[in-house]
Amino acid sequence: DTKQLITPDLKWSGADFTWPCSTTKALLKNSGKFIPKNNIATRAQINRDTVFFTMPRYRKGIPATLVKTKLKRGACSATLEPFPCWSMQEEGKCSAMQSVVDLVVDGSDILWALDTGVVETLEDEPLQNCPPKVLAFNVRNGKLLKTITFEGLINKSSRLQYLAVDYGRDGRAFIYVSDAASRAIIVYDVQAGKGYRVMLPKAVSEGCGKKDVLY
Repeated sequence: DTKQLITPDLKWSGADFTWPCSTTKALLKNSGKFIPKNNIATRAQINRDTVFFTMPRYRKGIPATLVKTKLKRGACSATLEPFPCWSMQEEGKCSAMQSVVDLVVDGSDILWALDTGVVETLEDEPLQNCPPKVLAFNVRNGKLLKTITFEGLINKSSRLQYLAVDYGRDGRAFIYVSDAASRAIIVYDVQAGKGYRVMLPKAVSEGCGKKDVLY
């Protein structure tokens, strides 16, 4: 007999963070660095009993941009834990993540995160804190395996939005990133440490009033 793995329906009415200490939440709320209503998860990936979320810094008050929580049957709320740690969520620190907009967990237990480097995107004056990058983490222990930047592959009008990961028959990893505003896809050979841009035909955006056409 073949047993089917059934994932229970989960409905959470809210979530809170696992704060480093009891006073951290109050300090961040009082300083405007934590505004609960602005914390919105936009992407998710499930790995075993853990779900990872992106929480882009579209507005102010988002303390962590990549988080995880455990899938627990019967739980009516979730507790969000920054992944891999709090120090990797620091705004203005370019070795940390600024605003993660997409993620992929592959079959090798590697989590790939697309960080645009832009915060407060929906505010009056978005801030380009750091250059865009993709970070690769070991899902099990949170170790940072690789950081990929895109020098020479992006321009000032670039708007990176989606991420895909694929492996060749020889095990080489390739990442694909959509640059919606420039009508292009960035292809990056992780092992070789280099990439190129694939420009899409103008027909892709023909008749569209907006530049962002790769949704």
